[in-house]
Amino acid sequence: MNVKNLLKKFKVNNGDELFLKKLMKSHCSAFVKVIKNGENRISDVMIGHSTWDDYSEMLRVYKYYEIEMLGDEIQHGLGSRRISFSSYPGCLSSTDDWYIIDNKFIITETTLEVM
Repeated sequence: MNVKNLLKKFKVNNGDELFLKKLMKSHCSAFVKVIKNGENRISDVMIGHSTWDDYSEMLRVYKYYEIEMLGDEIQHGLGSRRISFSSYPGCLSSTDDWYIIDNKFIITETTLEVM
């Protein structure tokens, strides 16, 4: 799609207006930093996440899902049993786009617009 069609689709007059309109639809951002020890080996990972939206999105709850796994999956480390995340009443997933899983695995995403 060329620039002229993008401007028409988003009902704007120029690239600056298009960028601002797309930026306003962004929802979150994430930061990941790998921490190394004195031997230059990974010792930890720091993760930060920011979700932005209007004030109507302020009512959040923190949820924990306990999932029953089969014995072999747990024994061999293939499955996780507990997932935690922020969410909203009535939602099954995190619309804040991050999850913490009990096997020390973190899932996050960003919706930063790339033009």
